[in-house]
Amino acid sequence: MLIVTLGITIILQFFAAAVAVKLTKVTKFNLSWILISFGFIFMAVQRLAEFLPFVTNFQPQYFRLFYIWLGAIASLFFAVGVFLIQKIFNYMKQAEVRTRGQEKALLNAVIQAEERERRRFAAEIHDGLGPLLSTIKMSVSSLSNSETSAASQAVINNVNVAISEAFKSIQDISNNLSPHILTNFGVAKAIRNFCNKVNQSKGLKVKFKSNIVD
Repeated sequence: MLIVTLGITIILQFFAAAVAVKLTKVTKFNLSWILISFGFIFMAVQRLAEFLPFVTNFQPQYFRLFYIWLGAIASLFFAVGVFLIQKIFNYMKQAEVRTRGQEKALLNAVIQAEERERRRFAAEIHDGLGPLLSTIKMSVSSLSNSETSAASQAVINNVNVAISEAFKSIQDISNNLSPHILTNFGVAKAIRNFCNKVNQSKGLKVKFKSNIVD
């Protein structure tokens, strides 16, 4: 029974050693895995040396010393291999931390670039179309002071209303793209201002508290 057990153990040990050696190529001949593979090989040889006296008359004079040295060498290979693998895991962990930091920095850069673009676009809309509409409205308003027919006056009034609505739309678009209160006064006042607008609808009552110093 002992011989059968040792035989099965030897087969398993050599099978494990063969698989380990085969995986060496997969690991791109990583030194730590090479050492572990040698550890499996020495363990298999150790089991074979332990098995030989049961089936042959081969009994080396220094069998016990030979057996101990095989075990010591296998243990050494395993220990060094595991130590190197631990260093690899630590390096991978550090690389993951660096990658996360780089991703976070990249995300912040994208957000900042997007925010700058939104502010620029909002400023161009407000500073470009706003004065133009104001000029048009003043010109149209000057026409309303002149003597015109009732039909013409109605057209002028409609144009004034349309210009006012367009000006209001531009202000809303500019404010939605980059709220000036957020840029000039900070997030606390921006949220408080938004809550005040919601409360004006009387459909919902919102209370806002913040420990942010305005």
